[in-house]
Amino acid sequence: MFEVYPIGQAAPEHLEAGAATSLLEFTELSALDTATGRRDMWIRIVKVGAGCGPSGPPHPAVRLKADTGDVVEVPISPTPVVLLNGPQGSPPAANANMAAEADDVYLVRVTVLRQILKWRLQLVNNDAAARDFVWVVADHNAESRQPWIDLPPTLDFEVDVGQEARRSLQVANRGTGTLTMGDGEGFQPGPGFVLSAVPKSIGPNACANLDVTFTGVPGPATVHAVYDATSNDTKAKTTPGHNHRVTLTAVARLAPGTILLADRDAAGADGDSAGGVIRVDPTTGKQVRLLAGDHIAAPSGVAIQADGTILIVREDALVRLDLMTGQHSVVASGDPLGRFHVGLVIEDDGQVLLTHTGRKGHGRGQLIRVNPDTGEKTVLTDSECDFAGVALEADGTILVVEQGMSPDRPRALLRVDRHTGQPTVLTTFDPPCRPVGLAVEPDGQILVTDAVSTDGTGRLLRFNPTTGNKTVVSTGQFFRSPWGIAVEPAGSILVSDHEAFGHKGGVIRVHPQTGEQTTVSAGGLLTSPLMITLVPHDERRLVPPHRP
Repeated sequence: MFEVYPIGQAAPEHLEAGAATSLLEFTELSALDTATGRRDMWIRIVKVGAGCGPSGPPHPAVRLKADTGDVVEVPISPTPVVLLNGPQGSPPAANANMAAEADDVYLVRVTVLRQILKWRLQLVNNDAAARDFVWVVADHNAESRQPWIDLPPTLDFEVDVGQEARRSLQVANRGTGTLTMGDGEGFQPGPGFVLSAVPKSIGPNACANLDVTFTGVPGPATVHAVYDATSNDTKAKTTPGHNHRVTLTAVARLAPGTILLADRDAAGADGDSAGGVIRVDPTTGKQVRLLAGDHIAAPSGVAIQADGTILIVREDALVRLDLMTGQHSVVASGDPLGRFHVGLVIEDDGQVLLTHTGRKGHGRGQLIRVNPDTGEKTVLTDSECDFAGVALEADGTILVVEQGMSPDRPRALLRVDRHTGQPTVLTTFDPPCRPVGLAVEPDGQILVTDAVSTDGTGRLLRFNPTTGNKTVVSTGQFFRSPWGIAVEPAGSILVSDHEAFGHKGGVIRVHPQTGEQTTVSAGGLLTSPLMITLVPHDERRLVPPHRP
């Protein structure tokens, strides 16, 4: 039998330098040694070092009191001291001696000669620094070697979606015996978490690392699990200082540069072509269905707010999506939102700009500002013609593409004052050009996709923001009906084309100087990709809110 002390508190017994405990009562656990005819009790004490290792001398003082007898200090010596359980002159009640072992462990052997009703122990910290103490009382020597496990209460991960992260948690043994873990490598504390390295054993006053690997989920999420460590510490408590329970939390986020595509016809998990948002790895081209369903039916644009939430524009509505649960909320709907939204961008102050090609029954394009908190809608400017792409210049000035309807009102690239909504024409497009997508390069040059060029394959155009002069960046090759544009930090241009690659659609990377095209991703989940956006490379990371 054995008992581990201290009992009923949240940590080992803490003593400042030179301090002593009160006289702490403990239960006698002794067994008869048939060879000697004596009853022995074993008290093993560990002086817990700072960090993960013994502190060495000086040795603590250990004092015992039997019943109403005097308090007697047990020296480190093979020669036992005598304890009385009454006043001086009483017959000897017990003998005790102490030995110093490795790792700041001390063994007190008590031979009980007469019945003792009450035992008390006092510890004195003789170190020049504060120390913690744990002790075990047992009726056999071997049973006084008991571990005391101590794990951190939490272990947190941040991992890019679809990737792995490996973290270590420190397992401390603050007990008098060797600690062995009960769970082996490969044990899964919860979905996504696995023990990837487990220490075989940890001696007294020592620590070792237990490694946990988390594999990122397909989409942004916060994942929780509780790991209840099993070990040969049968006295483990879920309290600080004697803790075997670890709360594991992993935040899976979209990596910077990840491509998000609004696909009007992408099939959902059930096979219905309700449309959705497709995540594309910019390096491998791997596609993952991030979101799909009726609540984002036929999406045409996608954008990321500063807090990491996703906004998607569909017919007649702007929708915000909870990345962790897939639940949606309608930010704004109804007039003056239109029938087919082509442009979606977020201003620096968080306001949302939308363009559409005309409301049902009206046929007039509009540039609309939406307050994402209140849903309030304001028409900045409108036109007799359709509006297409929208983008922002460095000073916040708004650029928008207008779909002209006659030679005397040609298709045009407009610059719109963000305060007054007053438009001015920067340049016009010659037929049969159909300008759609719009983006601004870091140096201020303006990019426009032409979905219907003279050769029928589409073009990527660049305009000087001051003169409006045009150059052709890229044409032909993979292009069939280029639509959305996004500029990568290194300057490469990403273009979504919903008719490329056998009318299945895809993403094409264009060299900004040579115009050379390379395939990023094609076909697969894509059916009709329209607008494209990138996860930012700054602090605005796509991280869902923490949820217990």
